[in-house]
This record gives sequence, structure tokens and C-alpha cells, in this order.
Amino acid sequence: MRHEAADLECLTEACGRIEPTAGAEALRRCIQDALRPLEVRRLSIDDEWYRLGGVVTADGDRVAESLYEWADAESGGDALELLARYGDAGYCATAISGRTHYFIAAQGPGPLEFLQVEVDEIQEVVERPLFDPDRIPDTLEDVIDPLGGVRLPPRPLAPPRYVFRRAVDWSGRFGELTSEFTGDPRFRRFLEEWERSSASVHGARFCDHWALTVVPYLDSLGDHKQEVRPLTPDAHLVADFVRTPEFSNGPALAARMRRIDHAAGYDMAWYFLMLTRNYLPYEAVGRLRAAFAGSGGVAYLPARDLDVLAHWIEEPYHLQPCGPVAGSRAA
Repeated sequence: MRHEAADLECLTEACGRIEPTAGAEALRRCIQDALRPLEVRRLSIDDEWYRLGGVVTADGDRVAESLYEWADAESGGDALELLARYGDAGYCATAISGRTHYFIAAQGPGPLEFLQVEVDEIQEVVERPLFDPDRIPDTLEDVIDPLGGVRLPPRPLAPPRYVFRRAVDWSGRFGELTSEFTGDPRFRRFLEEWERSSASVHGARFCDHWALTVVPYLDSLGDHKQEVRPLTPDAHLVADFVRTPEFSNGPALAARMRRIDHAAGYDMAWYFLMLTRNYLPYEAVGRLRAAFAGSGGVAYLPARDLDVLAHWIEEPYHLQPCGPVAGSRAA
């Protein structure tokens, strides 16, 4: 299913008419109405972020939407010039805090055959005086994004609101993301292991457990590459994972991995979480494979999954966990 401009306008309008006080389920239903007949579900992913805002007067009246652009235009690159012009104006800098909601709609049986809708829940607050009365800025960076300095009690400029960010049809980007030349080889292997492991074989849908974000970068040769960062609502299952005596006890550790699978709702969840959260030391995976190669009880794994573990032990890899890409202090 391809979404034309009219569809995106519909999503933008749908997100704009729902207030965050109504809750994420109300937002999901609104997106569902816009995307029928697709079935839309929300992935509850903790993806909070923060970025620079704009400039306001002491009373909260808008001076500029972007602090960065305003400071650059008004100063000619000279922080002291900016201070001379506006040091007594009483202006304040704002910050935008937000979180991103991910909504998923399956469009086919393949792991990347799904539509991903991203909606930001944002609020702008007055964060600090534009100039610190106890410091003279040396550079524009000292004005735009200073380290330390005076902070004000956060004062919202307006209630929180939803803003539609984008809809991504990942099925149309499969070749691009897995390309040998421009794609992410670790993500290509991640998908291959998903499809041949018990996760996929026993019916787990990739998009029920994972959302994706892509970060472009230049490699050491100056070539354009892409890094795929999977996000999952199951990260909390291993967030506080600590080493215990059972790390040296293969069957006990295997039982613990089975509990993670049960909580996540699909086989081999512990393994794919390991790839994205890196919570297990290398030697523990070897003990797990030995324990899972046994017969009976929880210490059993089909040959297809043992092969995946054997390959990882021979050639280990991890994917980069997703950070707050949606908004950052540099954004």
C-alpha cells in the first residue's frame, strides 16, 4: 500500500485534532481511521528526546522559532555583538521536550512488509535566560547551548500536542537497507536470522516487536552508508540484567532466557534482544548453546536456532541500540 500526498495530509490532520490528554489509544484509533483497511497497532517504545527551541520575551511572546538561526542571523557570528544588542532585552531561550509514538500496520508476510507511522508528542517550555548574567559568552555556542549556567523552572508555553512526523513503508526500502553497497550488513544478517529462527518459523511477526530508524553516515572512504537501529517495546525485559552466579550455570541461564521469551511472546526473543541491547557477555552465549543443545526441559533448542547461535559464536556482532535520534540538542 503506497501513500500519496493526500494520505499524508490526512494523517497530519488526524494527529493534529487529537490532544495528548486523550491518551495514545485515542491517537491510535484516529490513525486507524485514516489508514483503513490496514490494522494499526501501537508499539509502546520509550523514545524520549530533547532539542533546542526558540527565543521568547520574558512574558512568553515569540521572538524567533529557532534560537540557532536567530542567533546566527542577528550576531554575524559574533557572540559579543549579540550580547551588546540584546543583553538587556530580557529574552529567554526555550527547549522542546518530546517523545515519539510508533504505530505499525502489517502489509504482508515479510519482515519488512509493514507501514510505520511516527507521531511526536511535544511541549515547548521556557528553559533559561538567553544570557547568563554571571558569564560573558566567548562563542555563539555559549549562548545557543551553554554548559551549566542559570536554569529557570520549566514554564510551558502551550499544552503538549501531537505532531505527525512521517509514515515509512519499509517494504519499499528492503533492497536499500540490505544492499551490499549502501545497506547495513549487520541488519541484513539480523533479518536473515529472524526469518530462519524459531521466531519467524513459529509465527512471530517482525513488526509486532520491532520498529526501525535509519541513520545515514559517511564511512572512512567517504561513501554514503546507512545504519539501521531497531527499537523494541521489550527492551525493559533486559534493561536491569545483571550478572549473577547463574552465568556460570548453563541450564539455569537457559531457563532465564526462556522466561524472557515468554514475557516477550516469541521464541528467541532473548537472542534478538542481545543483538540490540548487548546485555550478555560472549562466554555466556557459549554456555547457553551447550545447555540448549541438551534434551528435555527448558534446555532445548531446535537445530535451526542452535545453528544461529553457533554462527554468532564464530562471528559475533551487535546492532547499535537506538538513541534519541528524533530530537537532540544538535537538531
